[in-house]
Amino acid sequence: MAANIKISVEMMQEFDKLLLMVSELGDAMKQIENSLNLLEEEVTYEGKAKEEMLVFYSRCYNHTQTLINLYSKAYQFAINAIIDMIEQDMILARALQRGDAKW
Repeated sequence: MAANIKISVEMMQEFDKLLLMVSELGDAMKQIENSLNLLEEEVTYEGKAKEEMLVFYSRCYNHTQTLINLYSKAYQFAINAIIDMIEQDMILARALQRGDAKW
């Protein structure tokens, strides 16, 4: 028995956007890590300037990780919602077939 749930092209495109955002944020995290590593090895910056830059990159890294987590959870929430809709549709279809429910 097939579910009657139809997923629009627009909805799939939105899912793709969420995954793309997670991927792009992952790339940004790699760049932030590289910048942090270069800064730690750097001798051009010293003292307070170096400390402030390290704090900036550390905060940027943490905020980017938070965004990755949020976008990942949004994607998982959307997928779970579709799975739930399909399961509910199948329950309804079985109930209709048995005569336990009316459409």
